[in-house]
Amino acid sequence: MVGLHIFHHIDGFDRPEDLSATLMLEEWHKKKECFNNGTLFLCCSFYEGYPIQHRETEELIIVLEGIIYNRSDEDIFDFCISVGNQKNGLAEADKKIRDFTGSSDGDYIILIYNKIKGDYLIFNDDIGRLPFYFYYDSKQFTGGRSLPFVVHNLPFIAVDRNSLTGFMMNEFLIGRHTFFKNVERMSSGSILFISRNDECLELVNRSPDEDLFSTDHPFANKEEAIEALCREFILTSENRIDKLEAQGYSLINTLSGGFDSRAILGMINSLSRDFTHVTFEYSQDESETARQLLKATGSGAPYVKFSFDNKVDILDSSLIYRTGNGVNIFTTSLCYNDNLFLRNELLKPKGAVFGGLGGEFIRHPYHVLPIGPRNYLCNFHASFPVAKLLPVFNVSSEDFKKYMLSALDEFKEKTREGIFKRLYHEYYRNYIVGAGEDRNRMFSWTVHPLMSSSFLKMIRKRVPLKWSDFSFFTGFLSRIDPRLLEVPIYGKDVDLHQKKSLKKLTPNNQKPVTALVLLFVKKFGWRYLRTLTLVKKYGWRHFREYSDDPSETVNFSHFDNFYQRLDSTKDIFNYSYIRKLYRLWPLSVQYRLLSIVMYLYEIEKRYPSKIVSQAGD
Repeated sequence: MVGLHIFHHIDGFDRPEDLSATLMLEEWHKKKECFNNGTLFLCCSFYEGYPIQHRETEELIIVLEGIIYNRSDEDIFDFCISVGNQKNGLAEADKKIRDFTGSSDGDYIILIYNKIKGDYLIFNDDIGRLPFYFYYDSKQFTGGRSLPFVVHNLPFIAVDRNSLTGFMMNEFLIGRHTFFKNVERMSSGSILFISRNDECLELVNRSPDEDLFSTDHPFANKEEAIEALCREFILTSENRIDKLEAQGYSLINTLSGGFDSRAILGMINSLSRDFTHVTFEYSQDESETARQLLKATGSGAPYVKFSFDNKVDILDSSLIYRTGNGVNIFTTSLCYNDNLFLRNELLKPKGAVFGGLGGEFIRHPYHVLPIGPRNYLCNFHASFPVAKLLPVFNVSSEDFKKYMLSALDEFKEKTREGIFKRLYHEYYRNYIVGAGEDRNRMFSWTVHPLMSSSFLKMIRKRVPLKWSDFSFFTGFLSRIDPRLLEVPIYGKDVDLHQKKSLKKLTPNNQKPVTALVLLFVKKFGWRYLRTLTLVKKYGWRHFREYSDDPSETVNFSHFDNFYQRLDSTKDIFNYSYIRKLYRLWPLSVQYRLLSIVMYLYEIEKRYPSKIVSQAGD
């Protein structure tokens, strides 16, 4: 993985080349050692077009990874120098950094190291757009964008059964959690202060101490909200395009037949900028809808349809390991191939790829359920009942509840609406953006104007949750360019001008009453529903044959193949329970389990002596 990496041990180290060898770089990646004094090793990995800068003064080393679009690079480094040279301790630095990040729009991580004092700090943007993982004890701090780098430098590896269960349930982890008890993910808008005191390291980890999601000073009406959001969207988009063009990037837009990419297309047309539009086939071909959109909006920009034989390899355990196992192996392999093809065909030598991530925040009809978020997290789940997943990794209900609620307890949001908004943000940041986009950034710098910090702050604090639906989003699209509504959504018989017709787009599990019914039915009647689904798919006679021996299914044989090769992590799994119920799990849950066992296999293969015993865990 590309980005910033640091290893600090007060007792020193002998072979820095062994540290940088664990970055899991692709063949087009490069690495650069920024600093090494025998106890602290700092390096950057990158490719042409990946934005990471390293500057050094007599006293300071500064690394800026990412781009801040509304500030010049000189202003950014001047600010970092002022922070690095300040004399009045952490309190002053904390306030200066909060003021800086609160008014900075971009995706970034910054490190400031004082060579004289030996202290350093790391901070990120308010949304946490670039995942950063770290381990700390009194002797060592290890941090980096690459999870394999951090894992390699752990003194021991402690797998977290609760996190594995959370991944099986959601395919992402909330809060700071990772698959390891002794590794954290840096929270959004955080500041890490690391200093040496006598013969030990001290870490101060400060996160924002405010409610970021509960609605405050809402817009008077939807029309006012749409007007303000549109202005902010165009402004922040223009900032991005201006800075990228000034730095010599070619601009590419991924266009589909859905909603969010239409907003990006409309913005590009309104600013009259030079872009190349591309579509992928994925599991369906949306290129005809894309062509209709370009024609309807009068765009004469170049358009490329990518079509190739995307061969998914669901047994590539090395891929799941070096990408951090952020999502299941099927999705990882499919999207890795797409990005590799795009890089080889269009991204030479330097390109930035635009997309529509973030649009869901104002079109997702995420109604507050008539049950509390704590009850929802610990007892229910939309695709599978939580209680039926706990035995997979021998997790008790009490322990899992403590685990999930520990993340909720760190949230500053206390209103029901604020907490549900925050949970949706966790899903979007950790799953959609963190896992998907971070994998994309192995290939190219990605740009999502709908994820700009000022745009999202406006949504969080001034747009009530009840306004978020497809009708609100079509109003937003119409304000950008009414012609964006002339072409139907791919595969949907919906009139985008009619509110009644738009309601057809709302999935059942996002309708308040239906969602609650589904939650309880899936909790108490999941076996019945799943059996009906499988009987419908296979027929009764074939279902009986299918259910008698799960080893006859392809996915179970793959899971079993990797499971049988495990040693020290084998007792994490409840094999008899998995074998008994495997046939009833949705395909998504089966893929998650396969991804986990593959990931643990790769860990064991590399570090068999580091893994601590799971007995009695």
